[in-house]
Amino acid sequence: MAEKVVKIWIQGAGVVGDIVGWSWSGQGRVYKNPEAFYHVPFELCYVPEDLAGAYTANDFFELSLEQPEIAEEMFQSVEWEHPETWLDEQFRMGELAICPVCGHIRQSYVGLMCPYCRETNCEVTS
Repeated sequence: MAEKVVKIWIQGAGVVGDIVGWSWSGQGRVYKNPEAFYHVPFELCYVPEDLAGAYTANDFFELSLEQPEIAEEMFQSVEWEHPETWLDEQFRMGELAICPVCGHIRQSYVGLMCPYCRETNCEVTS
């Protein structure tokens, strides 16, 4: 079967580019480029199924409040949706939370102490 070529507006670059390499994620067809995510942070690494956005590693980093481990988890976890949707769902389900003391995103199930500020008696908010 021939590779599907999709024309998409590359955000910020002001150009229309060809994207090849669409694959089935189990939930939908997406473009995901781990090489770009891990080694070229300003290059396109993810396009969700609806083609309504294009993301670089820098975009994932910004969405995660500049926390590399959250950005990586988000990139590895998105299967068809926008990263913002995935992040909102993690907060809603109680998987991720924001520490009210230091403002970092953290995994809620990793114990009661915030791994960043080491505060032990803070109520975690989402």
